[in-house]
Amino acid sequence: MPVARRPHAAVTAAVTAAGPAAGPAVLVAVLTAVLGVLLLAACTPDDPPPPDDAPGPSVAGPSAGPSAGPSTAPAPPAGAVPPPAIAPGTEGTVDVGERPVRLVVPSSYDPADPAPLVLLLHGFGSTADEVDAVLGLRAEAERRGLLYVLAEGTPDGGGRLFWDATEACCNFFGPEVDDAGHLADVLRTVAAGYAVDPDGVVVAGHSNGGFMAYRMACEHADLVSAVVSLAGAMPASADACAPARPVSVLQVHGTADSTIRYEGGSNGPFPYPSARDSVGAWARLDGCDAEPATTPRALDVEESQPGAETSVTTYGGCDDGTSVTLWSVEGAEHVPDLAPGFAGAVLDEALGAG
Repeated sequence: MPVARRPHAAVTAAVTAAGPAAGPAVLVAVLTAVLGVLLLAACTPDDPPPPDDAPGPSVAGPSAGPSAGPSTAPAPPAGAVPPPAIAPGTEGTVDVGERPVRLVVPSSYDPADPAPLVLLLHGFGSTADEVDAVLGLRAEAERRGLLYVLAEGTPDGGGRLFWDATEACCNFFGPEVDDAGHLADVLRTVAAGYAVDPDGVVVAGHSNGGFMAYRMACEHADLVSAVVSLAGAMPASADACAPARPVSVLQVHGTADSTIRYEGGSNGPFPYPSARDSVGAWARLDGCDAEPATTPRALDVEESQPGAETSVTTYGGCDDGTSVTLWSVEGAEHVPDLAPGFAGAVLDEALGAG
């Protein structure tokens, strides 16, 4: 064994250093000193075990491997954020119960500097990758240093993913699911492992994901600072929404949308409000001015149409510095051909930089 060989080598070296002229007393003193040091080292454990109640990581990154072994490092102070399990500049998986989500950590992430977060929600029958490709937020999140979370809904009887957002959309087969609770756990779990700016948490979704973003703002406003709904809608009943605090809202809707109609409509017997009524409801909830201001053809959102085609309706005077805005995309369908500047403009609006 290596531990048995090391004393022999050390003793030999000590005797050699003493030299042939050394007397017996000198040699005894040298050997005693060397053996004492070696025995002390042999009796000292290399790595004492951690305490039984030491917290473990809740996030698995792409390069996660076996434990590096016990540690004697002191526990971080209360409220401190641990080093990220997913390395900056990479994507990994965060375990949230039985429904993991994907997290993209920006290259510039610094645990000492809380970052805004975007939670992305797909539409009915779609996937996180598909809505990621449509909205184009990933590259902009990296450029701005935002944490970027991609979540998946629950498969229905036909295997199509959905969010249980409102009666109108889109739990059509009635399976028991608590998507609002699950997504709240997602936000809490990410915030426990990463430095998240609580005033910069945006839930963005398309269609069914837009409906779900509104539900998150209604039920978990303590965790959400802004929502972006592309072709989604609020619940039909105003009584269904009672947010704990004001939340900024951006509704983006094509006026030619035949799936979730700009003017409002229904899915089966269940109605949903128009785009204008959805933002009007939030204007009241956020204590905004009663009359909005509209600027026609202020933005170029639809790539296939030349020039600016999108009118911007803004409510002013909202509580706590929030904003409520509607982008009416003239002639756009349910899935617009979004212009390259869309992602930056959306995040400017949602994060209060516009």
